[in-house]
Amino acid sequence: MPFCSIRNSPRRILRKLSPGVLLGIPLYFWIFSDNQRVPKVTIFGHISNNPPDVASYKDLALQNFPRKGCPMYLNATHILKESSVHRIRGEVVLLPCKQPLNTSDVQSRKLGFVSSFYPLELNFEEMIRVQLEGKKMINEPINPHDFTYIHTGENVCDKSSIYLIIVVKSAVGNFEDRRVIRKTWGDVGNYEGVRLVFLLGFDVTVERRVREEASKYNDIIQEDFIDHYSNNTLKTIMGINWVAKFCPNAQFSFYVDDDVFLIVDNLKKIRKSTLQKSGVMIGKVLSSSVPYRDNTSKWFVSWETYPFDKYPKYLAGFAYLMTVDVVKKFSMAIPYIKPIPIDDTYLGIVAEKLRITPRTHTGFVMSKPSPFSKGFPRLNFRNTIAFHRITSPTMMLQIWTEYCTHSKFCKHR
Repeated sequence: MPFCSIRNSPRRILRKLSPGVLLGIPLYFWIFSDNQRVPKVTIFGHISNNPPDVASYKDLALQNFPRKGCPMYLNATHILKESSVHRIRGEVVLLPCKQPLNTSDVQSRKLGFVSSFYPLELNFEEMIRVQLEGKKMINEPINPHDFTYIHTGENVCDKSSIYLIIVVKSAVGNFEDRRVIRKTWGDVGNYEGVRLVFLLGFDVTVERRVREEASKYNDIIQEDFIDHYSNNTLKTIMGINWVAKFCPNAQFSFYVDDDVFLIVDNLKKIRKSTLQKSGVMIGKVLSSSVPYRDNTSKWFVSWETYPFDKYPKYLAGFAYLMTVDVVKKFSMAIPYIKPIPIDDTYLGIVAEKLRITPRTHTGFVMSKPSPFSKGFPRLNFRNTIAFHRITSPTMMLQIWTEYCTHSKFCKHR
């Protein structure tokens, strides 16, 4: 009799279980099984257990899935979260991540940059392709740029033909610098098919003046992050996202600091003679830069933030040109690429992840010309595109006067 009681105990247990529990058991295995089937969801590739691509990094790789942006597989959270997307888009995509880098001992290793080990470790070519096909990425962004526009420069880029949008990164308090730029090389009335905007962060102490400036000129792009040098990456991302969203019909985007003198006519010359209409990222290439590890430097980047000993090739941030397709790809990829506070270096990381090669041009000059009367003719206004490190609005006006003296450009206007 005791034997019979033991033998029949599972049946008794099942009879006592509620119908909800009985239905929940198979549902649990369906949701969390690697072999689950979710309608209209595509999972590209697979999470490989193979060693990393570079042999010297083999012992530094860890498997710590799942983590932010890199879920192991679709689970109940994804299904519930994306149910509305099924109806809107018809298909969503989850991309797998490669193995991450163990950053605990990279400082002693002094490793060169390898894009496949920089977070997120996704296939970015595949990512861009599926987004261009109109599919929805459901990997969680690690760099979402959660800021709100205060001014959007409404209707700067209308439906007319625009070949160039000039995006000037400016400190919020530099009102006189912006006024002089509008009066000199940035007077878009002198050019056909050119628009210009200024990128600003937020500072409550001058916000009233910024509102007046935006209302008067309608060329201010501003979000609600604090305007500070350490937030230059945020400002640069804002500029890329703005062009992708509000000025997608421009063929080229030129990003420039407000201490740069730009010769737009020379930019038009190289556009006609040497530039393609896609895949272009051009400026002054820096190919041997290393991170500053001194925490007193304004360019300081910690080992935890950037665990490599060298930076990838990138364009100096004072001035660079992109075709619109590159801008759109950057805007798609940036939410999934870990940011660093050095904006031009960060764009070099993004370019490396996207396999876009920055190109150099001798027309981008970093050191300021001096003295005025003799220096500028030697610098050759005919071929130079951008002078960097203009120290004041007064100097900008002097350069403009010098340029007009030696150029037919001003004489025809």
